[in-house]
Amino acid sequence: MISLLLEKFMSGKVNSQTIHLHKMSALEIVQMMNDDDKNVAESVKQSLPEIVKAVQLIADCLRKGGRLFYVGEGTSGRLGVMDASGCPPTFGVSSEMVHGIIAGGVTAQTDEIAGAEDDQGAGETAMQNVGVNKQDVV
Repeated sequence: MISLLLEKFMSGKVNSQTIHLHKMSALEIVQMMNDDDKNVAESVKQSLPEIVKAVQLIADCLRKGGRLFYVGEGTSGRLGVMDASGCPPTFGVSSEMVHGIIAGGVTAQTDEIAGAEDDQGAGETAMQNVGVNKQDVV
């Protein structure tokens, strides 16, 4: 269910506005970024019903003793680890409730690990090592 909701938010698409980024002045780049940032709030607003569904599903899993796992690679993986590590002091939850897992392991938090995101076996092993079960949210 959650994976179906998240398909709408998948990234990795080419932004046609940035194809000529290397030919733009610093001012043009900053203006473009500022203009593009205006789209974020509107996109979130349009997606509120789906976001609420995801929040409710995750909250239900956590109330039933499940855990939340952020899993990613590169910058998204680093942000997941950072957000997960901020949950205990910010929200007073157990450090066992929210976890961040990054492709390439701990080293990838500060260094690029080429090809780590393509190693499906490593991802499966990471999930097995933390004992992911049907109560958890990944």
